Amino acid sequence: MQNSNREKGICTLLATQSDCRPANVPGTVTQTRVTHFTFFERIANPCEIAPAPSPINHASASSSLVVSTTTTVSPTEITTTISSVDFYEAMLASLELALGKIQILESADPSLPECNGISLDSLPSTPIMDAMNEADAIQQTYKSGIYLTTHFHLMALDRQMSQSGESNIPDEQLEDDVPTWRFLRCGNETESLPSSLKDVTSQMENILCTMLTSASDEQRASFREPFNKLGKTVLYRYHSSCATLQTRDCLVVREAKQALTLIHRKFSQLMTNANRAGSSNSHDEQEDDMDNSL
Repeated sequence: MQNSNREKGICTLLATQSDCRPANVPGTVTQTRVTHFTFFERIANPCEIAPAPSPINHASASSSLVVSTTTTVSPTEITTTISSVDFYEAMLASLELALGKIQILESADPSLPECNGISLDSLPSTPIMDAMNEADAIQQTYKSGIYLTTHFHLMALDRQMSQSGESNIPDEQLEDDVPTWRFLRCGNETESLPSSLKDVTSQMENILCTMLTSASDEQRASFREPFNKLGKTVLYRYHSSCATLQTRDCLVVREAKQALTLIHRKFSQLMTNANRAGSSNSHDEQEDDMDNSL
Protein backbone atom coordinates (compact mmCIF):
# COMPACT_ATOMS: atom_id res chain seq x y z
CA MET A 1 0.00 0.00 0.00
CA GLN A 2 1.74 3.10 -1.24
CA ASN A 3 0.13 5.60 1.12
CA SER A 4 0.73 3.40 4.17
CA ASN A 5 4.37 2.94 3.28
CA ARG A 6 4.75 6.69 2.77
CA GLU A 7 3.35 7.47 6.21
CA LYS A 8 5.45 4.76 7.82
CA GLY A 9 8.51 6.22 6.12
CA ILE A 10 7.69 9.67 7.48
CA CYS A 11 7.40 8.24 10.98
CA THR A 12 10.76 6.51 10.71
CA LEU A 13 12.35 9.72 9.48
CA LEU A 14 10.86 11.76 12.31
CA ALA A 15 12.02 9.28 14.91
CA THR A 16 15.64 9.74 13.84
CA GLN A 17 15.72 13.51 13.45
CA SER A 18 18.09 15.23 15.89
CA ASP A 19 15.56 17.90 16.80
CA CYS A 20 12.95 15.33 17.91
CA ARG A 21 12.67 14.24 21.51
CA PRO A 22 14.09 10.75 22.09
CA ALA A 23 11.52 8.03 22.58
CA ASN A 24 11.13 6.80 26.16
CA VAL A 25 10.84 3.33 24.65
CA PRO A 26 12.03 2.69 21.10
CA GLY A 27 8.63 2.70 19.45
CA THR A 28 7.27 0.25 16.98
CA VAL A 29 4.74 1.21 14.34
CA THR A 30 1.79 -1.13 13.88
CA GLN A 31 -1.29 -1.00 11.69
CA THR A 32 -4.77 -1.56 13.10
CA ARG A 33 -8.25 -1.06 11.65
CA VAL A 34 -10.53 1.36 13.47
CA THR A 35 -13.06 -1.40 14.10
CA HIS A 36 -10.53 -3.15 16.31
CA PHE A 37 -10.95 -0.60 19.10
CA THR A 38 -13.77 -0.43 21.64
CA PHE A 39 -14.18 3.32 21.09
CA PHE A 40 -15.53 2.57 17.60
CA GLU A 41 -18.85 1.70 19.22
CA ARG A 42 -19.01 5.13 20.87
CA ILE A 43 -18.37 6.84 17.56
CA ALA A 44 -21.13 4.77 15.98
CA ASN A 45 -23.56 5.66 18.75
CA PRO A 46 -22.36 8.85 20.47
CA CYS A 47 -25.73 9.29 22.19
CA GLU A 48 -27.06 5.72 21.86
CA ILE A 49 -29.81 6.49 19.35
CA ALA A 50 -29.10 3.30 17.39
CA PRO A 51 -28.35 -0.27 18.57
CA ALA A 52 -24.67 -0.79 19.32
CA PRO A 53 -22.86 -3.18 16.99
CA SER A 54 -22.02 -6.57 18.42
CA PRO A 55 -19.45 -7.83 17.93
CA ILE A 56 -17.33 -4.85 16.95
CA ASN A 57 -15.77 -5.88 13.69
CA HIS A 58 -15.61 -4.73 10.12
CA ALA A 59 -18.38 -7.05 8.94
CA SER A 60 -20.94 -5.67 11.38
CA ALA A 61 -19.71 -2.11 10.91
CA SER A 62 -20.64 -2.07 7.27
CA SER A 63 -24.27 -3.03 7.83
CA SER A 64 -25.63 -1.27 10.91
CA LEU A 65 -24.58 1.45 13.33
CA VAL A 66 -25.71 5.04 12.81
CA VAL A 67 -28.13 4.34 9.98
CA SER A 68 -31.36 2.54 10.78
CA THR A 69 -32.33 2.05 7.14
CA THR A 70 -30.67 -0.02 4.46
CA THR A 71 -31.59 2.47 1.75
CA THR A 72 -28.61 3.85 -0.12
CA VAL A 73 -29.01 7.59 -0.53
CA SER A 74 -26.71 9.93 -2.39
CA PRO A 75 -26.05 13.22 -0.55
CA THR A 76 -27.21 15.19 -3.60
CA GLU A 77 -30.55 13.33 -3.58
CA ILE A 78 -31.43 14.21 0.00
CA THR A 79 -34.14 16.73 0.73
CA THR A 80 -32.60 18.41 3.75
CA THR A 81 -34.74 18.62 6.85
CA ILE A 82 -32.05 19.75 9.28
CA SER A 83 -32.88 23.39 8.73
CA SER A 84 -34.08 24.75 12.06
CA VAL A 85 -32.39 27.74 13.63
CA ASP A 86 -32.28 25.77 16.88
CA PHE A 87 -30.10 23.13 15.22
CA TYR A 88 -27.71 25.72 13.81
CA GLU A 89 -27.45 27.42 17.20
CA ALA A 90 -26.74 24.11 18.92
CA MET A 91 -24.04 23.23 16.41
CA LEU A 92 -22.39 26.65 16.65
CA ALA A 93 -22.33 26.43 20.45
CA SER A 94 -20.88 22.90 20.34
CA LEU A 95 -18.23 23.90 17.80
CA GLU A 96 -17.19 26.91 19.88
CA LEU A 97 -16.88 24.71 22.97
CA ALA A 98 -14.74 22.23 21.05
CA LEU A 99 -12.41 24.96 19.76
CA GLY A 100 -12.05 26.30 23.28
CA LYS A 101 -11.20 22.86 24.66
CA ILE A 102 -8.62 22.32 21.92
CA GLN A 103 -6.97 25.58 22.94
CA ILE A 104 -6.80 24.30 26.54
CA LEU A 105 -5.35 21.01 25.27
CA GLU A 106 -2.59 22.87 23.43
CA SER A 107 -1.66 24.77 26.59
CA ALA A 108 -1.51 21.45 28.48
CA ASP A 109 0.97 20.05 25.96
CA PRO A 110 3.34 22.89 25.03
CA SER A 111 6.01 20.43 23.89
CA LEU A 112 4.18 19.52 20.67
CA PRO A 113 6.61 19.88 17.74
CA GLU A 114 6.08 21.75 14.50
CA CYS A 115 4.35 19.63 11.87
CA ASN A 116 4.03 21.88 8.84
CA GLY A 117 4.32 20.30 5.42
CA ILE A 118 3.18 16.78 6.34
CA SER A 119 -0.19 15.13 6.83
CA LEU A 120 -1.76 11.87 8.02
CA ASP A 121 -3.13 9.50 5.40
CA SER A 122 -5.68 8.28 7.96
CA LEU A 123 -7.08 11.76 8.61
CA PRO A 124 -8.73 13.40 5.56
CA SER A 125 -8.52 17.18 5.37
CA THR A 126 -11.76 19.14 5.59
CA PRO A 127 -12.38 21.17 2.42
CA ILE A 128 -13.65 24.74 2.32
CA MET A 129 -17.41 24.41 2.68
CA ASP A 130 -18.68 27.89 1.80
CA ALA A 131 -20.09 26.87 -1.59
CA MET A 132 -21.52 23.52 -0.45
CA ASN A 133 -25.26 23.01 -0.30
CA GLU A 134 -26.69 22.16 3.08
CA ALA A 135 -26.94 18.40 2.53
CA ASP A 136 -23.31 18.09 1.41
CA ALA A 137 -22.12 20.32 4.25
CA ILE A 138 -23.91 18.20 6.84
CA GLN A 139 -22.44 14.99 5.46
CA GLN A 140 -18.96 16.56 5.36
CA THR A 141 -19.35 17.77 8.95
CA TYR A 142 -20.23 14.26 10.05
CA LYS A 143 -17.27 12.82 8.13
CA SER A 144 -14.83 15.28 9.67
CA GLY A 145 -16.30 14.65 13.10
CA ILE A 146 -15.93 10.87 13.09
CA TYR A 147 -12.37 10.96 11.77
CA LEU A 148 -11.25 13.61 14.25
CA THR A 149 -12.93 11.84 17.17
CA THR A 150 -11.19 8.60 16.19
CA HIS A 151 -7.80 10.26 16.22
CA PHE A 152 -8.37 12.00 19.55
CA HIS A 153 -9.20 8.60 21.05
CA LEU A 154 -6.00 7.22 19.55
CA MET A 155 -3.95 10.07 21.00
CA ALA A 156 -4.96 8.93 24.49
CA LEU A 157 -4.51 5.21 23.80
CA ASP A 158 -0.95 5.61 22.51
CA ARG A 159 0.11 7.21 25.79
CA GLN A 160 -1.27 4.51 28.06
CA MET A 161 1.08 2.68 30.38
CA SER A 162 0.39 -0.52 32.27
CA GLN A 163 0.22 -0.66 36.07
CA SER A 164 3.81 -1.88 36.08
CA GLY A 165 4.92 1.12 34.03
CA GLU A 166 5.25 -0.58 30.66
CA SER A 167 4.46 1.74 27.75
CA ASN A 168 4.01 -0.76 24.94
CA ILE A 169 0.54 -2.13 25.71
CA PRO A 170 -1.09 -4.57 23.26
CA ASP A 171 -4.26 -3.35 21.63
CA GLU A 172 -6.43 -5.88 23.43
CA GLN A 173 -5.31 -4.54 26.83
CA LEU A 174 -6.09 -0.88 26.14
CA GLU A 175 -8.71 0.83 28.29
CA ASP A 176 -11.06 3.71 27.58
CA ASP A 177 -9.85 5.60 30.63
CA VAL A 178 -6.75 5.31 32.82
CA PRO A 179 -5.48 7.19 35.93
CA THR A 180 -3.22 10.18 35.39
CA TRP A 181 -0.14 8.33 36.66
CA ARG A 182 -0.50 5.80 33.83
CA PHE A 183 -0.30 8.51 31.18
CA LEU A 184 3.06 8.75 29.38
CA ARG A 185 4.87 12.08 29.60
CA CYS A 186 7.06 12.97 26.63
CA GLY A 187 8.15 16.48 27.54
CA ASN A 188 6.80 19.32 29.67
CA GLU A 189 3.14 18.32 29.51
CA THR A 190 1.06 19.45 32.47
CA GLU A 191 -0.88 17.17 34.80
CA SER A 192 -4.07 18.33 33.11
CA LEU A 193 -3.18 16.77 29.74
CA PRO A 194 -5.20 13.54 30.25
CA SER A 195 -8.32 15.39 31.38
CA SER A 196 -7.93 18.03 28.64
CA LEU A 197 -7.67 15.33 25.98
CA LYS A 198 -10.70 13.55 27.42
CA ASP A 199 -12.69 16.82 27.39
CA VAL A 200 -11.90 17.41 23.71
CA THR A 201 -12.87 13.86 22.79
CA SER A 202 -16.14 14.08 24.72
CA GLN A 203 -17.02 17.37 23.07
CA MET A 204 -16.37 15.89 19.63
CA GLU A 205 -18.77 13.08 20.52
CA ASN A 206 -21.31 15.71 21.61
CA ILE A 207 -21.08 17.28 18.15
CA LEU A 208 -21.78 13.90 16.56
CA CYS A 209 -24.68 13.35 18.94
CA THR A 210 -26.17 16.75 18.05
CA MET A 211 -26.05 15.84 14.38
CA LEU A 212 -27.53 12.38 14.78
CA THR A 213 -30.39 13.46 17.03
CA SER A 214 -31.33 16.19 14.54
CA ALA A 215 -31.06 14.04 11.43
CA SER A 216 -33.83 12.28 9.56
CA ASP A 217 -33.51 8.65 8.49
CA GLU A 218 -32.57 9.84 5.00
CA GLN A 219 -29.81 12.04 6.35
CA ARG A 220 -28.46 9.27 8.53
CA ALA A 221 -28.39 7.16 5.39
CA SER A 222 -26.06 9.77 3.88
CA PHE A 223 -23.73 9.22 6.84
CA ARG A 224 -23.34 5.56 5.87
CA GLU A 225 -20.74 6.26 3.17
CA PRO A 226 -18.20 8.15 5.33
CA PHE A 227 -18.82 5.84 8.28
CA ASN A 228 -18.11 2.72 6.22
CA LYS A 229 -14.95 4.34 4.88
CA LEU A 230 -13.86 5.01 8.45
CA GLY A 231 -14.43 1.34 9.25
CA LYS A 232 -11.97 0.39 6.49
CA THR A 233 -9.36 2.94 7.57
CA VAL A 234 -6.03 1.62 8.79
CA LEU A 235 -4.62 3.51 11.76
CA TYR A 236 -1.00 3.66 12.81
CA ARG A 237 -0.19 3.14 16.47
CA TYR A 238 3.13 4.51 17.64
CA HIS A 239 3.30 2.60 20.94
CA SER A 240 4.54 5.42 23.12
CA SER A 241 7.39 6.49 20.86
CA CYS A 242 7.41 10.12 21.89
CA ALA A 243 8.93 11.64 18.75
CA THR A 244 6.42 10.04 16.40
CA LEU A 245 3.31 10.21 18.53
CA GLN A 246 3.88 13.89 19.34
CA THR A 247 4.18 14.68 15.65
CA ARG A 248 0.97 12.73 15.00
CA ASP A 249 -0.71 14.64 17.84
CA CYS A 250 0.37 17.94 16.31
CA LEU A 251 -1.18 16.92 12.98
CA VAL A 252 -4.46 15.93 14.63
CA VAL A 253 -4.72 19.15 16.64
CA ARG A 254 -3.86 21.25 13.60
CA GLU A 255 -6.49 19.55 11.44
CA ALA A 256 -9.09 19.78 14.22
CA LYS A 257 -8.65 23.55 14.55
CA GLN A 258 -8.82 24.06 10.80
CA ALA A 259 -11.78 21.73 10.30
CA LEU A 260 -13.88 23.06 13.17
CA THR A 261 -13.21 26.64 12.07
CA LEU A 262 -14.39 25.86 8.52
CA ILE A 263 -17.46 24.03 9.83
CA HIS A 264 -18.29 26.88 12.21
CA ARG A 265 -18.08 29.33 9.31
CA LYS A 266 -20.45 27.18 7.26
CA PHE A 267 -23.02 26.88 10.03
CA SER A 268 -22.82 30.63 10.62
CA GLN A 269 -23.63 31.05 6.93
CA LEU A 270 -26.57 28.63 7.21
CA MET A 271 -27.79 30.49 10.28
CA THR A 272 -27.64 33.85 8.48
CA ASN A 273 -29.49 32.47 5.46
CA ALA A 274 -32.17 30.94 7.66
CA ASN A 275 -32.71 34.20 9.53
CA ARG A 276 -32.95 36.12 6.26
CA ALA A 277 -35.47 33.64 4.91
CA GLY A 278 -37.48 33.91 8.09
CA SER A 279 -37.51 37.71 7.92
CA SER A 280 -38.54 37.64 4.27
CA ASN A 281 -41.40 35.22 4.96
CA SER A 282 -42.56 37.33 7.87
CA HIS A 283 -42.55 40.45 5.69
CA ASP A 284 -44.54 38.68 2.97
CA GLU A 285 -47.10 37.50 5.51
CA GLN A 286 -47.51 41.05 6.82
CA GLU A 287 -48.11 42.34 3.29
CA ASP A 288 -50.69 39.60 2.68
CA ASP A 289 -52.48 40.54 5.89
CA MET A 290 -52.58 44.21 4.82
CA ASP A 291 -53.95 43.28 1.38
CA ASN A 292 -56.64 41.12 2.95
CA SER A 293 -57.68 43.94 5.27
CA LEU A 294 -58.23 46.42 2.42
